[in-house]
Amino acid sequence: MKKIFIVVLLLGVGVAAWTLSKSGGQQPAPQQTQVASNTEDSNTPQDSENSSPINRNEFLGSGDRDENSDLTDESIEEEARPAYEVYKSSDDALDALKKGALDYDDLVLEQFTDLGPDCQWCDSLYGEVRKLVTASDTTPEQRSYFAEVLAISGRIENVETLVDQIKSAKGEDADIYAEALELTVGKDDVVKFLTTQLDTDNQTLKEASVAAITNQGSALAVAALFKHVVERGDPDGYYAQGIGPGEQIPEEAALPELQDYVLKRDAYSHLAAKAMLNNGVSGLKRFFDILENSNNPNFDMQMINGLADHVPYEEAAEEFLKEKAATAHNPAAKALAEKALADFNQDSGESEDSGDAEE
Repeated sequence: MKKIFIVVLLLGVGVAAWTLSKSGGQQPAPQQTQVASNTEDSNTPQDSENSSPINRNEFLGSGDRDENSDLTDESIEEEARPAYEVYKSSDDALDALKKGALDYDDLVLEQFTDLGPDCQWCDSLYGEVRKLVTASDTTPEQRSYFAEVLAISGRIENVETLVDQIKSAKGEDADIYAEALELTVGKDDVVKFLTTQLDTDNQTLKEASVAAITNQGSALAVAALFKHVVERGDPDGYYAQGIGPGEQIPEEAALPELQDYVLKRDAYSHLAAKAMLNNGVSGLKRFFDILENSNNPNFDMQMINGLADHVPYEEAAEEFLKEKAATAHNPAAKALAEKALADFNQDSGESEDSGDAEE
């Protein structure tokens, strides 16, 4: 990235010199140029030895590039290709990860997300990353990066490494591994493994495992979280912490499972309702079908409390809600449709006001 910027800068100086020579030395008014970069004065802590437990958001660099960035859409697409299409060997890939770890390059991370069996050299690569993530000379920032590489790999052995380190590490390092585990990407084999960690007495590991399962939208992941919160007698279901079944974005195949939980009309039904709406238009329509066929409108009115926040804005959703606001027989269905539409309008108005203020 720095090399690209230097080339662009030199070209800009050359063009500026040519322009001045043509204009007889008349110089345009100076403009302040912003360059999006991954420098220490933006997102990277100045003193890693004295820094607080790692928060991944503190190290995001490439993810925060603004409109003045020297990256084009084409270059971003090129960089985000799967790693096995970009690098010829595990050594090349490891070099890229080591460089990416210096400024927490999100685009490189994207290349290594859930690579699957098409990656011929991944076994060798991840073996080296597992060594780096626990090495004594790895800085906290780099440890956080390498831990996330393991979490998003989709490979159960890498997730197991993070869990083992949460159990054995202390203080800041344990937090680093836990924050990485929360970002886990994986299929049902990973979900099954994480489910075995939900009974642990290690609260850090428990909450990180819940967050990791929350990221998965399969029917198995949905069932695992509901089973866990019901067994622990927690109707809030970690919702106040921003994780748990009420924050899952379920796949289409998980909607029947969630529908069953809603139909139970118990203390946990609101979590299933929130998840159904997180799905989008399909989940929204299924949930309204439940309301329209309900024999318990009083319970429904309690269940819809806070649900409007989970209705994602889409044109199709808006049209559907307008119809339900006008025709719904269930008071809860009508109230939810009206509240969601009001929120849509408010958000739209705030966006327009923000745009006017920027002008």
